[in-house]
Formats: sequence, structure tokens, C-alpha cells
Amino acid sequence: MVETLEAMRSVMREYMEAAQCRVLKYFNQKLAEKEPTFRVRDWVMVNAKNIKTKHPTKKLDYKLRGKFRIKRLIGMNACELQLL
Repeated sequence: MVETLEAMRSVMREYMEAAQCRVLKYFNQKLAEKEPTFRVRDWVMVNAKNIKTKHPTKKLDYKLRGKFRIKRLIGMNACELQLL
């Protein structure tokens, strides 16, 4: 009985490791699809959330600003833009 339980545990452990590898593989694929990759000289739009304008209300203002070229990459989600 003990040997049978040990065999079942080892098989279940193998199945669990295989399932974890499968889940991790698909999670990483999905994560890679969501995250954009930027390169130097790409064109990007800037979120206008923190930009003050002369529009009477923020609701009627544009949500994104301009079309800017990336000058250099600073980090994973930060880059220096070439402004007009």
C-alpha cells in the first residue's frame, strides 16, 4: 500500500510540474503580446493626461498628442522623444 501511494505521488508530482510548465508557457506568450516593444526611430503618440491646455474642459480635449519619433530608449517603459 505504501509503495502504491509513493508511486501515485511521484506520478502526480510529474503531472503537476508538466501542468505548471504549460501554464507558464502560455502566460508568457500572452504577456509578450500585451507589452509593446519600442525601438529607436519608431513613431509614438503621447498620452495627454498630464499636459495642460487651453481647452475649457479636459473632457473635450484630445486624449493623445502628436506623432513623435523616439530618440533613445532610457528603460523598459521610458524613452526620450524628439519634439518639434
